[in-house]
Amino acid sequence: MKLYIDTNVYLSYINTTSDIKSLGKLKKAIKDGVVELVLPSQTKVEFLRHFKERVVQAKNKIDKNRVEFLIPNELKDAKRK
Repeated sequence: MKLYIDTNVYLSYINTTSDIKSLGKLKKAIKDGVVELVLPSQTKVEFLRHFKERVVQAKNKIDKNRVEFLIPNELKDAKRK
């Protein structure tokens, strides 16, 4: 079976909430010869054009949710009881 995947689906795998399991299933289907992936040059061009933007968006989302834990100097050598 030939399968075409829209650019937006490829770009969705850059999101921090993407479903990586489905990508693994697709990889197995391709490897097993069940699926032949069709990738027109236009899809590749669109993906490359939007890739950097999506990576920056994902990075910003991760940075926004990151919490830094700083240990005061007075406690760095303290032993746990």
